[in-house]
Amino acid sequence: MKEQFYPLSFSSLKAFSQSPAHFLAYKSRQQHETPAMRLGTAVHMATLEPDKFVNAYKVLTVRRGTKAFKEMVEQHPEANWLSQSEYAEITRLRDAVQAHPTASGLLAECNEFERELTGNIMGMPFRGFADGVAPTFTVDLKTTQKGAPRDFTSDAYRQKYHIEGYIYTRLLSQALGQDIKTHWLITVEKTSPYVVTCYRLSEGYLERGKRELAKLLEEFNQWDGANVGYDKASPFGHFNLDVPAWAL
Repeated sequence: MKEQFYPLSFSSLKAFSQSPAHFLAYKSRQQHETPAMRLGTAVHMATLEPDKFVNAYKVLTVRRGTKAFKEMVEQHPEANWLSQSEYAEITRLRDAVQAHPTASGLLAECNEFERELTGNIMGMPFRGFADGVAPTFTVDLKTTQKGAPRDFTSDAYRQKYHIEGYIYTRLLSQALGQDIKTHWLITVEKTSPYVVTCYRLSEGYLERGKRELAKLLEEFNQWDGANVGYDKASPFGHFNLDVPAWAL
């Protein structure tokens, strides 16, 4: 029955970690793209695949809803349309990454961007798209509100980037036939001054990602396929609401 959900991916398992209902919604493509996701997609393409960005995105020079706008859409039916302010913001983020010596150096070492990776991890089929792959590492570009270590350390853990890093390094290892143990994150803040910070995940952190992935896969294998929400974590089908610990 669960074969219909294969291959698994970091994003699908991250949704499953919320609840089976989130996993099913992700797999059936019921989750809608948010403005933040839309911005992130455009920044990724502008930074990593500039030639594709030029063809995939067009800048509006007229107001939406006008006859001139309709004519522009008809001329470029496959284009994603950006306002002039959106385009300016995207280029500022792109330029910030390109101007950062460590970030630009990492990207220069990559021989492929948006590389599809497939393989088998812990007996399960996986698929993913790494932002960048080099002969000895994988790298992901993240747009964020706060990239400072004191903020991003917590945010990265909540977002489970260590699990993502483990998955990508394992899949690239299988593709190259050698052991890849390094995963980088390039963060760029979404607002001025668009600070760029690079993080190298330690081997210990990736090993933790491996352990947490194993636990997630165990829960997935035990799941009966039911469309249930957060109450899957409660044997009683409900939760008792009390004063939060921080308020005591």
